[in-house]
Amino acid sequence: MSTTEKSNSINLGTPEEEEHTIGITIAAFSVISVTIGAGMVSVPKAAFDSGIIWSLFYNVFNLAACVYSIHLFLRCAFVSGKFSMTEQGYICFGRFSLYLINFLQIIAFVLTPVAYFIIFANLLRSFFNEIKWVHDHSQNVIGSQWLSVLLLAVVLLPMIIKKKIEELKIAGVILFIGVSMFIVLLFLLKVIDGSELEHVDTSFDTLWLTTFDMHFVSSLSTAFVAYGFQSAFFPIFNSLKKDPRDSVMYMKGMKFTFFGMGFCFFIYTAVTFVSLYSFGNGIQGDVLGNVEGVRTWESYTLRAIFLVVLATHTPFVLFIGKESVLAIVTLLFIRGKREEELRKSIVIENDPPRKSTTGLHETEKLLSDDVSMDKAGKSFHKDDEPEDPVDKAVMCGDANKMSFSVKGIGASGSRKSFVIKDHDLEKEVSCAADLLPNWLYYLITLLTYGAVVTAACTIKDVEIVIKFVGSLANAILNFTLPGLFYFIIMRKYKAGKAWWKLGFSLAIAIYGTAMGLFLTGVNIYTTIKPIDSDE
Repeated sequence: MSTTEKSNSINLGTPEEEEHTIGITIAAFSVISVTIGAGMVSVPKAAFDSGIIWSLFYNVFNLAACVYSIHLFLRCAFVSGKFSMTEQGYICFGRFSLYLINFLQIIAFVLTPVAYFIIFANLLRSFFNEIKWVHDHSQNVIGSQWLSVLLLAVVLLPMIIKKKIEELKIAGVILFIGVSMFIVLLFLLKVIDGSELEHVDTSFDTLWLTTFDMHFVSSLSTAFVAYGFQSAFFPIFNSLKKDPRDSVMYMKGMKFTFFGMGFCFFIYTAVTFVSLYSFGNGIQGDVLGNVEGVRTWESYTLRAIFLVVLATHTPFVLFIGKESVLAIVTLLFIRGKREEELRKSIVIENDPPRKSTTGLHETEKLLSDDVSMDKAGKSFHKDDEPEDPVDKAVMCGDANKMSFSVKGIGASGSRKSFVIKDHDLEKEVSCAADLLPNWLYYLITLLTYGAVVTAACTIKDVEIVIKFVGSLANAILNFTLPGLFYFIIMRKYKAGKAWWKLGFSLAIAIYGTAMGLFLTGVNIYTTIKPIDSDE
């Protein structure tokens, strides 16, 4: 079938809608913005505890696992036509998955910004405390944690209330520039003012060695969660400029993933080497603690840049968490007032530019060793669709460009789709942000944001948040679910016959679950019995 014929079967969007899409470069910036945050300054200490050689190996392994999990998500999407994590979860596990996935995303992406606010406040206070008058009046409001948190909260508010992740693209560009400048200045601090730096050892030979002790075990958590952005993949992917060819969209998704995560790997590696060779075995858990002890212009600039990095990273992370809160509220809300309206109107279908019945042939060409996508299409039965349109309504909670369709099985077994274009979404039911009335959307968003800010104002120890937020939730979202989705969907749609592919998908699911449980146990153990510096 020609490209022209295929273009008629899908909605390519209006010119106005194309203005709000993003390209691969901005998508890669979004990946970087979701991934790189406060963990960037913790990587050097983790590398010191595990040894540089092991640290490099484990970072490469997790980078490869991340890219592979995105491949699994995309394969599941093009086979099933479900371009969101929650819709794929519904196919595999039913209604329960809607609550599970959104709950895990709330843990990972609503509670984590609390730690970012606290780190930001502590860093900003370090500037305030260097002002003699503030230092002499330690109880002064200017040097308080709550004031620093509130300052950041006010600055970020316009970005927090955005409904689409592509509206945050300027923050992604700023973060990219800020992270690049951070590396350059950290290097200049070593080269220009190396005499000002304090470290214990001079040979640095021990930095390459690995000692298998509790320090090594506790360091695994940092590298494990350093490459997790999978929950944000579909919101970014669904914001890409549209193309009727599935193979092109697949390559776009893999390209911005590889570019974004590749840059993250470069940043982590550069920060690790420069920091370790600057501060040696005197490295602190937060390298900014070392930088703060140096009174040079590079030190002040580095801390200021990191404030910008944290400020631009937080909206991306909180966006995913906010969408999950909205999705759960939507589950409850539409059960009442809008349920009958939904049942009488339409069933939500995912983004038509990403899904086309003819586009399945493109996927067949892309992965030639799989069975024909036509066969996969014929194995699609009405039972595979959610029986309840209300359930379908909330499955777009992590996607931003959804459309509706009424879908049925024709006499010949082919699928028919009647698409309501994106610009009609205001009149009909859409994803969580559009499904709720504007007043309720903003109310839930502000309440969620207010809870994060309140927690950041009251919690003093950031390690409490960091240790118990994210290990298990991120493990399940980033590795376990992609592996399970692929295994189940490929078998359900009879789209994959290579046993080794199914085996690899199960392996990454097992890896994610095992590491999540193990690291959660380690965090609990080290909280009860802190690791001694000489252990």
